[in-house]
Amino acid sequence: MVKGSKANVYSCSNFCELKTNGDNTRHIRQRTDEWHERRRKAKVTGSTYFEAIGLDGAKKQQTFFDKLFCGLESMPSAKVSEFMEHGTKNEPNAMVTLTGKVLPTMFPNMICCEEGFVEIGKTKDNNQFMVVSPDGSIRRDATLERTICGTEMSSNGHS
Repeated sequence: MVKGSKANVYSCSNFCELKTNGDNTRHIRQRTDEWHERRRKAKVTGSTYFEAIGLDGAKKQQTFFDKLFCGLESMPSAKVSEFMEHGTKNEPNAMVTLTGKVLPTMFPNMICCEEGFVEIGKTKDNNQFMVVSPDGSIRRDATLERTICGTEMSSNGHS
């Protein structure tokens, strides 16, 4: 991994970085105060979706809903915390592989763009039901309307 800012890490011509925060949530930088606040208000996030719909088993789904509706907190295990930290730390490596190797060879007319988050649905108290924050998006050009798909890097640092 190249040391330095994101701009230095992803210097490929097929990567577009968020220039400024804007009104569109897809332009709000991840891990900023606003990102954390909006994400905290959502009932479900991209990170909890798997548990919320029961794909990780009934026990984990019950734990998720106990926290959501009853306020019962459970701390992630040391192993889960370790996986999450590893994924966050290695996300730049996977992004460099995507922008430096995969896109130029397999999809040379596409670019990868940094993403903020997308809000999906509203609750009856007008909060967001779900917030998803993809690691990036594959687009035909830098405009939001030309998005083909979102990208998410796995916890082992691969996309």
